[in-house]
Amino acid sequence: MAVTSKAGFTQAIDLGVPLDIMDQGSSHVLLLYGHRKTMPDALKTKNDDNRHDFAIEELDFHTAVSKCQSLSVYMMDHKGDIGACHALVPQMASFHVQKWRRMLPRQLNRTTQRFAKSEPFRLSPRSMMDGGTERYPVPKPFHRDLSFSILRDYFVAQNAVLKALKETIQQHVLPYKGRSIIVMMCNHGQSDLLANFVCSARARKLDTSAILVFCTDLETVQLAQSLGLATFYHEAIFESVPAKASVLLGDATYDRMMITKALCVQLVASLGYDFLFQDVDIVWFKHPLRDYFHLPWSQDYDIIFQDDGQHTEKFGPFHANSGFYFARANALTLAFFDAVLFSGDMILSTSSQQQAVAAVLAEHVSLYGLRAKVIERTTWELPTGWHFHRAVNYPYMKQTFLPNKDKDLNKNNSSAVIFHMSWTSGKLDKIKYFLQLGEWFVNDTCFNATFTKQQQQQQRKQQQRQNSNTTKAKVNYSACCLPKAEYKCFFSDKPSLRPCPKYTPKKDGGQSFW
Repeated sequence: MAVTSKAGFTQAIDLGVPLDIMDQGSSHVLLLYGHRKTMPDALKTKNDDNRHDFAIEELDFHTAVSKCQSLSVYMMDHKGDIGACHALVPQMASFHVQKWRRMLPRQLNRTTQRFAKSEPFRLSPRSMMDGGTERYPVPKPFHRDLSFSILRDYFVAQNAVLKALKETIQQHVLPYKGRSIIVMMCNHGQSDLLANFVCSARARKLDTSAILVFCTDLETVQLAQSLGLATFYHEAIFESVPAKASVLLGDATYDRMMITKALCVQLVASLGYDFLFQDVDIVWFKHPLRDYFHLPWSQDYDIIFQDDGQHTEKFGPFHANSGFYFARANALTLAFFDAVLFSGDMILSTSSQQQAVAAVLAEHVSLYGLRAKVIERTTWELPTGWHFHRAVNYPYMKQTFLPNKDKDLNKNNSSAVIFHMSWTSGKLDKIKYFLQLGEWFVNDTCFNATFTKQQQQQQRKQQQRQNSNTTKAKVNYSACCLPKAEYKCFFSDKPSLRPCPKYTPKKDGGQSFW
């Protein structure tokens, strides 16, 4: 055996995962050789001369693997359970890890199991946390039934839906460089976040012609079109989707939207387009296709994700954020999106499309060789709510992210390409945080009943003057965009463009951001 530095190893072997900070306990990689023929010459000579010397030799990566024809990589938690042991069993190779724990017999009707040191080892799910909680509970019959019902409706209408979607893209979307489109999904309850995204892009003069919005209701179709976006709606797949906003992560509306998200991207992948998928709670500082995903470095990967920030077994080992990623059109990514869609029962049982993405991603990287890459959170190119809510990141936000914004609030000269307000439960808080960052570009009167009524009255008068036969007046939401971003304080302990000392903290006892 030998050791080599983790830095040298991961520089030569791109694992695709966001790397943990290297410290004293995680600075090296242990290499085990399956046969003497795979050992480097320097190691063979040393072992011949010192047959009883069990010291482990440190070698540079290229020397250490110079005789290897294949390399199996096993990533292990170096800071987890101190009682963990690892066994390498001579047997036909397996590409999955079995995890055994000293625990009471497993009860499938419970999502938390009990450990006991006196018990024998029993097979446990790999998603079981040290406290006994199962992050991937087995789907229940009603999860399965609802998932199958949604899929049945989709497959009955699939050919018609794909034909309509193909025509929509050909007629209304301008793919970037002829092959890449930007996919979003929105219901009416989230439409003000969609409007803010469009208004912010317009203020920064960033092109939105490659965007297609999957609208789950006709109200959102009207809104998105009035903002100049191409839209797609088909009642066969969207009629049963709630139009209201989800109140909390994991409520019924949220769960249904997560399955619909999986369906939308599978449709686009089926048509053979490269695409960027993004949630609506995002603002651009640069064009993500032109200035990031279409640069030469990205050609090595089939799919590239934003780092979620939460580095736990729940989303491991890739920790991908399913609300912002770029996928290249090929057989590998199509198989991936098919598998995520077919995991609807898992999405419902975990209340998370992202967990299904995490599980399927790990399997397809291993099984098919899907080339996946997660952009490390420490690069600050694709910041998220993890950066916003974690106090450890505040020095960077003060020194680099916020000060580089121009006085008119419409530009950002930091390395950030976008900002994604994830890690935030509920739309109202997201809007407050965008306002506090100086990233809210929508007139706050635009999404109330009075504004809608006034817009419809103006439209009817115009139609009457033109002798129009149109009976339903449409609201022009493009008038909602502000020429400059609005800024307001709400919480003293959250990141803000300027100090907010007179405001109460969001968290009891929270320290001032400034």
